[in-house]
Amino acid sequence: MKEIKANLKDTDRIKVTYNKNEVDMSISDFKNSLRGYKIYKALITQSGTDAPTAIVLENTLSGDLTWSYNTVGVYVATLAGEFTADKTFIFTGQVATDTVVSTNRINVDSITLRTYDISSAGLTDVRLSNNSIEIKVYD
Repeated sequence: MKEIKANLKDTDRIKVTYNKNEVDMSISDFKNSLRGYKIYKALITQSGTDAPTAIVLENTLSGDLTWSYNTVGVYVATLAGEFTADKTFIFTGQVATDTVVSTNRINVDSITLRTYDISSAGLTDVRLSNNSIEIKVYD
């Protein structure tokens, strides 16, 4: 084994050749490849009949999610070809009082997020205010 030590930043690049195969990538991409999954972490907010907005904390997916308003209490996140069946995990947290959030993978392109009012047992808007969401798509 050959060990090389260096102080590298995420923006630095590494190039490795092994058995005539060459890998050239940023340190950030290299670290993400070791995880075994891609991840999206954000804080989402929704008001009125607007699509949710996201403060993205981390995103190693193939692109940016597009959030849209579907109907009362139903929002869709879309990214073409990203959400692999049986390999997509969605977690939400810290919701408003008397609110339940549910999520599910619709298909390879989309996931749905729903907000329910517990007291009325119905879908409702304006329940997301910097709420956390994490989506992992395993290799």
